[in-house]
Amino acid sequence: MKYSSIILFVILCFGFSCGSPSKGTYDDAGSNVVDLDGKTNEKSTPSIGSDSEVSAVGVGPKPIGPSPQGPDDVKQNVWALVLSPGLNRVICHAVAVRALYEKGIRFNIITGSGMASIVAAYLALGTTPEIIEWRFHKFFQKSEGMKPFSKNWIERVEKDLLKDFEGKKIQNTKITLLIPVYNEMERKVNYLRRGDLHKSLLENLRLGSKVPNKVNSVITYDRVDSSRLIKLGAQKIVEIDALGKRVKFEGSADYLFGIYGRLSSMSKEKKENHFLVELPIENFSLDSIKDLPEYLRTSYLFVRDNSVEIKENFLSRNKN
Repeated sequence: MKYSSIILFVILCFGFSCGSPSKGTYDDAGSNVVDLDGKTNEKSTPSIGSDSEVSAVGVGPKPIGPSPQGPDDVKQNVWALVLSPGLNRVICHAVAVRALYEKGIRFNIITGSGMASIVAAYLALGTTPEIIEWRFHKFFQKSEGMKPFSKNWIERVEKDLLKDFEGKKIQNTKITLLIPVYNEMERKVNYLRRGDLHKSLLENLRLGSKVPNKVNSVITYDRVDSSRLIKLGAQKIVEIDALGKRVKFEGSADYLFGIYGRLSSMSKEKKENHFLVELPIENFSLDSIKDLPEYLRTSYLFVRDNSVEIKENFLSRNKN
């Protein structure tokens, strides 16, 4: 009897250890899912829909348990995180989000364009910013000297970054993920909300395609309009901008300078309930990793010290 009790105790301990969240993910990530259309768990293929198809239905975090700031019957605001494109600069998104997480700020919807769509996908899966930073460091080391968006470069992206998303679905992430893409036939930016995550991220890196009805990277055609997230149910938007007003490349990239230069020159949104965080990294070349530790440190400290208003709004979300 004594030995059977010991064996039962060991089995229970083993079960609890296996059931605990794996290292590198956030325990509470699953509590931030938003059901945009009542079909979040449906295993369907990606669709490029019109504005009428992306209207929000049943928005708001799914109830998991008592809210830490109020009773269960108090509706919380839906927070969206938007990450700007920026090639190598997108690694700074990771430390910026880490600073927000340390303030207790969490998001219900996450989106990003260009390479930032990969950062957004990692976050939506519950991956910690520290792990994301490590993944990109590894990618930078192996892709150094490669021309961005070249065949070799994209193959490197697939091996070092996109492999983590193989076999995963957009609709099954721990935080609601939206992948902005440009539909050539409709000539407009739309959001992918379900389908093959790996394939959708890869398509988001395409700079152009002459194939009818083919989706391409939104950065080639337009800037993601954060206000459209309101139509999807977002009530508060935090946009982290890594481009600023200055685009810089170490290597020859005339065509990329045109793309990113146009995006950086577009006016940034400053509306009610829209918090724009412009990282002070304009001297960081988009295709370089020189002085990267300093830019990561600068980004982290900047967001940590300038997120008071965001935190105050987040903590008062149950009062609205």
